[in-house]
Amino acid sequence: MYIHDKHKPFPWRLRLSFAIDIARALAYLHARKCIHRDLKGENLLVTSNGRLKITDFGFARIAARNEDESKRLTFCGTDSYMSPEILLGNEFDLPTDIFSLGIILCEIAARKLADDYHFKRAAPMFGIDIEEVKRRASPGCPGAFIELCLDCLALEPAARPTTRVILDRLREIEAQVLSRPSETDDMHVGSVKFMMSSKGGRALRIPSFNMGRGKNKGTEDKAKSSDGENTSSDDELAEAIMGLNGVHLGISDFRNITATLGRSSGYFAYQKIIVYST
Repeated sequence: MYIHDKHKPFPWRLRLSFAIDIARALAYLHARKCIHRDLKGENLLVTSNGRLKITDFGFARIAARNEDESKRLTFCGTDSYMSPEILLGNEFDLPTDIFSLGIILCEIAARKLADDYHFKRAAPMFGIDIEEVKRRASPGCPGAFIELCLDCLALEPAARPTTRVILDRLREIEAQVLSRPSETDDMHVGSVKFMMSSKGGRALRIPSFNMGRGKNKGTEDKAKSSDGENTSSDDELAEAIMGLNGVHLGISDFRNITATLGRSSGYFAYQKIIVYST
C-alpha cells in the first residue's frame, strides 16, 4: 500500500525501518541456512504497529551442502524478483534471496513495483539497469542506499553482501537519514542499533510503537509479560546475526527449521510462518 498509494506519507525513516525489518528477518533465516526463494512485496505483511514481517515459506528450503543436493533444489519464485542464476538455470544458494531483497529495496527507493514497465530485466544476463535505479529513486534517497541496492543486485552471487553486512550498512544509512531535521521526530523502531549489545551485555530490547500506552494495572501487567517475551526474541535474533560469520552450508531436516521459526514467531496461519523481525 505504501508503494501504490502516493498520497500516503512514506518518509525515509519509515522506508529504512521497513528495509531493516526485512533484512533482519532474512538474517534470521540465513543464519539457519534456510533459503526463502520467493521473497517479494506480496509476501511482506505490515502489522498494525508498522512493522514488516516475511511470510509464505512454501518454497523455502535448507541450503544444499554438496552438488547432489544442489541438483535437488527446484527452480521457483516470481519472475521480477528471481535472481539471474535461477532464471538461467544455474545452481543457487543463499545469495539468491539477497538479489530479491535488492529488487525490494529498489521498490522502496522509487515507490515503483517491479513489473513489465519498471526494473524490467531481459536475457541474456537478466541484470538490472543501473541508470534506471538511480533515475527512479525518490527525492532525498541517500546515495548509500542506492549503492546498497546495486550491490545486492550484483550478477555474480558471491559479490552480493551478506545479511550481516547489509544490516551494518543500513545502520549507517539510518543515522544519516535521522540526522536530517525533517526526520528527527518519531524515531523509528526498526533500527539495528537498538539490538546491538554493549560491552558484551545482552542485546537491548527494541521498543514497540505501543510503548507507553495503557496506564491501568491490567495493561501494565500485560506489558511486563510482553517485555519478557520480546527480550527473549531479540536475544535470539541478535545471537543468530552474530553467528552469521560462521555460517557454512549444510543440510538438516527442514521440519526443524520450520519448528524453530514457529516457536520464535508464535504465528501459524494459512500454512504461512510469520518471522518476527522484532
